[in-house]
Amino acid sequence: MKRGCLYILFLVVMLNDTSLNQFLKLPVLVAHFTEHLQQDSRIGFVQFLAMHYWGTDLNDNDDDRDAQLPYKKVDLHSLDHPVPPLFKAAIGQHPDFSSVLVQPVFNNDLLPQPALESLFRPPKA
Repeated sequence: MKRGCLYILFLVVMLNDTSLNQFLKLPVLVAHFTEHLQQDSRIGFVQFLAMHYWGTDLNDNDDDRDAQLPYKKVDLHSLDHPVPPLFKAAIGQHPDFSSVLVQPVFNNDLLPQPALESLFRPPKA
């Protein structure tokens, strides 16, 4: 039950915050295509898409219906809020690190020991 609720919640968030909600308008696309088929039976689906998305639309006084098609207008649902920095920038002189010489420290315990890692090793007591 919890998993089903999570799936539904995920679907609602994805449809609301992304452009996936435009897929819910696909029945409007099909209905508008059938309206154009009733006006002109020679029109194909690719011609219909080219007319509404890539070319110039016919002057058939259906601009309100054309605006309902999926991906016809861009909806921006996300807002970017400016966030003030949580720290103060300290402006001053930078220390001179060029005079400090750091010597690396080697730990021999971390190096592999070939006698203990070989296939033929001495027996353990």
